[in-house]
Amino acid sequence: MSFVRAGSRRFALELRGKIVGFLDDVSGGPTHDAVLGPAIAGQPGQRQLGLVQPEDIRIVCGTGMSKAFYDWVAQGSNIARGVGRMDGAIVTIDAQGRVVSRLEWRDGLISEISFPVLDAAATAKAGLTIKITPEFTKNQAGDGSALAVTHMASRTWLASNFRLKIHGLEEACSRVSRIESLTITNSVKRHYVGTTRSYELEPVSSSPDDLEITLPESSAKGFRDWYETYMNDKRAAAVPKSGTLDLLTPNLSSTFFSLSFTQLQPYKMSVPSDRPGAEIRKVKVIMGCQGIQFAASPGAS
Repeated sequence: MSFVRAGSRRFALELRGKIVGFLDDVSGGPTHDAVLGPAIAGQPGQRQLGLVQPEDIRIVCGTGMSKAFYDWVAQGSNIARGVGRMDGAIVTIDAQGRVVSRLEWRDGLISEISFPVLDAAATAKAGLTIKITPEFTKNQAGDGSALAVTHMASRTWLASNFRLKIHGLEEACSRVSRIESLTITNSVKRHYVGTTRSYELEPVSSSPDDLEITLPESSAKGFRDWYETYMNDKRAAAVPKSGTLDLLTPNLSSTFFSLSFTQLQPYKMSVPSDRPGAEIRKVKVIMGCQGIQFAASPGAS
């Protein structure tokens, strides 16, 4: 299925039969047959069809989704606490709110959660990108009926509004000007079922991206001391830190979303450029982490 935002068409997300919000973008989802093995004996030009496998569904959204959706994303950010299988659908509606088409899926798992680049100088809106790996998908033409929910209020979330805190480095964190994009990747294994050309999904591991930040060299002493201690004597002084990244409302007074980091350890720190004319000498610090836990505040819904 190709999702095309023609005219004023919009995409609604349905989970377990209820509309949970409207999406900024959608891609993926159609089912296809994988071609496997050699040619079929006695049938020139024919190859054996493999198992039916739908494409992953990728959605982009911001604030204004329901609590049920954000709870599902939170569960997907920490599969050690349980697996959140979900049935759902992408519902395309026209300008009058009538259903044009439906892409339904069954037993979908969140296999990726991506957060945007954050930059204090940015003016762009921010969004979450979620990849859903389903066991089964089905396309359906719309029946022209009116969608029960055609609007859910959302608030502006800007990529410039963030606050990082790392235990013992709070002052330095207040000077961080940029944080690179972050992705939590959940590896999924397919268990094929007999001769039915279908499979069941099982999450097997979760891998978070490194936390990569930029700040002025003049404010980076705490990070440099931590990094040098870690590099010079990993065994004795490799004390990991915890941290939080708050994604803030436009007036910076409250939080839309929070990311909690566990077992942060610095393993790379750049040397600032000596090029003449540089306004502010900046350094980049890269920290590995064991896990990232997502949470949404009530103000995000």
